[in-house]
This record gives sequence, C-alpha cells and structure tokens, in this order.
Amino acid sequence: MRIRTAACIAAGLVCGAWPAWAQEQADTRPVLVLTGAAEIHSTFGPWLKLIYTEALGRLGYRLDYRAYPAKRSSLVSDSGESDGEINRIAEYSQLHPELLKVPVPHFAIRFSAYAARPLALGNGWQALKQTDFRVEYRNGVALPGVQLPQVVPPERLTVANSALLGMRKLQVGRSDIYVDVEMVADAVLANEEFRNTPIRKVALMDSADVYAHLHKRHADLAPKLGQVLADMKKEGLIEKYRVQAGIARN
Repeated sequence: MRIRTAACIAAGLVCGAWPAWAQEQADTRPVLVLTGAAEIHSTFGPWLKLIYTEALGRLGYRLDYRAYPAKRSSLVSDSGESDGEINRIAEYSQLHPELLKVPVPHFAIRFSAYAARPLALGNGWQALKQTDFRVEYRNGVALPGVQLPQVVPPERLTVANSALLGMRKLQVGRSDIYVDVEMVADAVLANEEFRNTPIRKVALMDSADVYAHLHKRHADLAPKLGQVLADMKKEGLIEKYRVQAGIARN
C-alpha cells in the first residue's frame, strides 16, 4: 500500500499535478472560521470571500467562510464555536459582547422596505412611526432588529426565518411591509416564483457600513486585520473584487 501511495505521489510530481488532499496537507497556515447569514453568503458572499481570503492571507491565515441562518450564525460566533462574523453592522459588538469589531469596514449595504401594493411611505425608520402597517423583517438581522421595535409596536412587528419566507408572506397579504438588506431582497424577487409579483421596493430605510467581527480571543488580530483592509482599499482591491464577483454598485 505504501509503495502504491508513493508511486501515485511520484506520478503526480512527474505530471505536474498535485492531488487536492496533498495541497491541503501542505498548507499549514492556521484557519480562521468566519460565519455569516446564508442570504449574505449567496449574494455578497463571493465578494466577501475574495476580500477576506486576501486580507487574512496577508496575516498568515486561511479563511473558512461558513453560511448559517442569521440567528444561528450569531449563536455559533457568540459561543466561540467559530472565530467571528464576516459581515455585521458597527453596533453588532454592542449587542454581542463576546465579539470585537474590526475597526475598518469592508463596504456598505442598504436596507429597504418592500410592499405588495401601492402605499405612501417616506424614507427612513421614522417614516413607519405614524403608520398602522404590519411590518416584518428577517430574524437575526441586527439593524432592523434594533430600529424597528422603536417605531413599530410589537403587535404589528414579526420576524421571518428567511428572506424567501418573508417575501412569500408579503405576497399573500400576511404582512404589509417587509424590510431586509436590499440586495438580499432583490435576489429573492429575481427568482422565477416572483416573476409576476406585485411586490416593489417602496422606501430606503437606511444604509450602513459593515464590518467583520472577531471573537474576543482574537483581540490582537482585529486591529491588524483593520490595517490590512485599509491598505487594500488604498490599493483599489476592494473595488476590483466587487467587479470580479459581479456585484452591482449600490
């Protein structure tokens, strides 16, 4: 068996090919596991992966980016099962004290409101305060989770476990407004299921810079990662990666 294995490795060297398992064994850099919401992974994910593969690589780490439902992702990172969150708003660490914000954001995202019927709604969270709309947002998404309870009473505020479920409930009239990250919501509406939907974007609620957050055991790494991100911005890499990932500009 050893002779066969040695022969296979030798053949790989001669042919210039190296098996994937051997490549993984050869890379001895420590792995940093960052989690994130599944909806973010399926939209901004390619951009985030490019950014943090490069940034962590400069610091001697390999990235392992894992997707979970937003609420589950928080539980995993809070417990220390992962090394942190890859994409959260600035205030996230105030709500999750086990995590530390990397001091430099990677980009900004928009939060928008959607409705299945024409309605008058201004921009911003305060526009919802004097209305009687039933409002829903995705469970575990921090900014709507903080802002909406301040302007919508609890009897008219609900959460959906996914953006898809939120849009389905909106379409059949179980809510009046659904709020989510704009690109996440737009990606759901691009599905065949919603080809003839009356759902439309009706207001911009907010825009926010987003940051990686590391578990506090990586307190020494957070400022170093922030400096690398700042360097990458100056080099034009963040924008280059946006184009490479096929992400539309906000």
